Amino acid sequence: MHRATRLVINRPTVIYDVQGAETVIIDLATGHYFRLDGASTRLWERFDTAVSPEDLLATCTDPGALEPVLDGIVADLTDHALIRAATDTEVGDDLTSDWAFDGFVLEQFTDLEDILGLDPIHEVDPDRGWPHVSAP
Repeated sequence: MHRATRLVINRPTVIYDVQGAETVIIDLATGHYFRLDGASTRLWERFDTAVSPEDLLATCTDPGALEPVLDGIVADLTDHALIRAATDTEVGDDLTSDWAFDGFVLEQFTDLEDILGLDPIHEVDPDRGWPHVSAP
């Protein structure tokens, strides 16, 4: 994908919620769930408005760390249909605030039965968060 192409979260199919230091993303078309840690959430939230990879690099405080992995991150998010090319009517905000890139890890969960059966109060691993089951 061309680095000047503006990308945006694939709404209305994709929804997400930030809870503390992590984000849960749900693809309503496939039923797949995804989890991002706090560092990954900083990048994900940039796609809330139409943004190009060039914009991401221009506003990142350490573009040297982001540049070698950015195409892979964009490809991963696109392959999972979590982001898509923005339409002409989806104009992005000018990104003026700098942000720090500190890695990106996208965890995917495809077994909906296990997640729905998980007791989020008693069975969640306190170190890894939802939807990881705590050790017996």
